[in-house]
Amino acid sequence: EQAQALDLVAALRSTGFVHVKDHGVPPQVTRDALDATVALFQGADAVKQEVLLRGAATQFRGYQAAAQNVTLGVSDQHEGFDMMRTFGQGCNVDKDSEPFRIINGRNLWPREPRGFQQAFERLVPHMLRLGHEIMGQISAGLREHDPPTVLNAKLFDDPFWICRALHYPVQAAAASQGVGAHSDYGLLTMIVQDDVPGCLQVLSADNEWFEVDPVPDCFVINVGDVLKSWTGGRLPATTHRVLSPTDRPRVSVPFFFEPNFDAPLKDDFLYRDHLLTKLRSNFDHERDDA
Repeated sequence: EQAQALDLVAALRSTGFVHVKDHGVPPQVTRDALDATVALFQGADAVKQEVLLRGAATQFRGYQAAAQNVTLGVSDQHEGFDMMRTFGQGCNVDKDSEPFRIINGRNLWPREPRGFQQAFERLVPHMLRLGHEIMGQISAGLREHDPPTVLNAKLFDDPFWICRALHYPVQAAAASQGVGAHSDYGLLTMIVQDDVPGCLQVLSADNEWFEVDPVPDCFVINVGDVLKSWTGGRLPATTHRVLSPTDRPRVSVPFFFEPNFDAPLKDDFLYRDHLLTKLRSNFDHERDDA
């Protein structure tokens, strides 16, 4: 296990992205989530509009039409459906904080396709378990590096999470922006994706784009800005993008394993404040209200 942890950290230090196999998530669970994603976006627009994401009015949950999500001010050519952790009565968070009041709420579930909610409610516990395992390996690997880096596991022992179901329609123009160049703002991203190649790209240290194509039965794992900060930059939050497919549609399900909601990031700035800032900037809310 120690060798595996060291290998994982070495790979992440190199590119910030790795393929992970033997992850323990049952293949049927991931297939059901991907199939549910396809069925949702192939379904009637009226059904999707019933659960439209309307910024803070829907606690940043629900369906986004193509071009509703923006990256660096440019519209992304994908449809999405966002789900997040919902805090119950017994949760150990500051319920009086502005981010809690704005973000906490119930997920919006579409009435069609049947089984959509159940597919994702089966997926989430597996992804949380995997996130804890990977962060444990990263922590173990970092402790063995010179100089050692010690992560405070109490900052992510009760993690917030975000899960997105994404559909990238075929675009005629080459290099169309499915998702613009960015780094992920959180802790750790784990991507379930179909077998469509040539879309996910990562920017190398030499400023060249290279493809991270699907590998059967593997997840793509990448470092977020928070983990980069907590490791003093030893693990890079690599810039990446998604090009629109030109042959057949692509679907993916990125799962964002985040710090605890009230975890401190720097000085008096907490993860919950960071999250709210990013959620507010991610969507074209003027369009939502039109």
